[in-house]
Amino acid sequence: MDMRVLCGAGLLLLAAYCGAQELTPVAYQPDIVGVGRLFLIALRVPTGAPELALTLPDTVELLDRTPLPTDKPLRKYYFRALTPAETTEISFAHPSGPVSVSIQIWSWKDLHEFRTLKGVQLPRRWPLGEQLPELKQGQVTTTPELIADLRKRSPSGTQWLTVEDDQIWEMQPDSTIPRWHWTNVSEGCPVHGPKIYQSRAFYPWGMDTVIPYTWKIKCPVGGEVYPSNDFGNLASRVLAMVDRYRDGVVPNVLVNPPTTPGPSNDTSTLTEPTTVASGATMSKEIARAAV
Repeated sequence: MDMRVLCGAGLLLLAAYCGAQELTPVAYQPDIVGVGRLFLIALRVPTGAPELALTLPDTVELLDRTPLPTDKPLRKYYFRALTPAETTEISFAHPSGPVSVSIQIWSWKDLHEFRTLKGVQLPRRWPLGEQLPELKQGQVTTTPELIADLRKRSPSGTQWLTVEDDQIWEMQPDSTIPRWHWTNVSEGCPVHGPKIYQSRAFYPWGMDTVIPYTWKIKCPVGGEVYPSNDFGNLASRVLAMVDRYRDGVVPNVLVNPPTTPGPSNDTSTLTEPTTVASGATMSKEIARAAV
């Protein structure tokens, strides 16, 4: 047989094999996630297929999924890891047959363990593979005299002693939440504009630290709070909301009533877009929930 025919047949077989490998139902899944983290599983599903049934273990919870109907070839499912597990199996009733996705969930102790994973030294902390020596022996600028004076003048730190560690930890948004240290820096307040910088030029917004934390900021001029939606309840769903917007469905937001009489708390005049880790820019509808 002609060598060119053999080579051509071999290339066709290789291309067919590679194509079959690429078109498995699971388009994306993580191998390992940390406990408490959000993660995504993306499946290739025919556009006309009905909603897929899922079977979940107690170690994870489903937060959201691509809404139907959709003309997108990928369906995305958002989960949160609840407890550590050596192996967590998430099963999907895919039209082509059952699909099982296996994920390992690391505990906080696992995350700090020195190991090599796929040739990468973990944790990614300098010096790699070694304990970091403790060099600081005490405070420098805050003297014992200053601390004693502050304690006499104000007992304002003692209330935190009664707050659970998890509640304090949850006051900081998850790293998957879009954020920026300058809130709408070029436009200022949606109602009062750059007037907010007249009293204090560097970050004049007020913040409320009442537990449970609502993740809102207060205008120093009018006292209204932003965002006007119930961002505390939506925080764990922001990634799913972004996915819904990409799928052509503008998400509903839970709008709070204005906290003070006067101008509306609507944030439609915000012009700074919010950028997520993937580099995608969300529109104003999503920015209202993620400012």
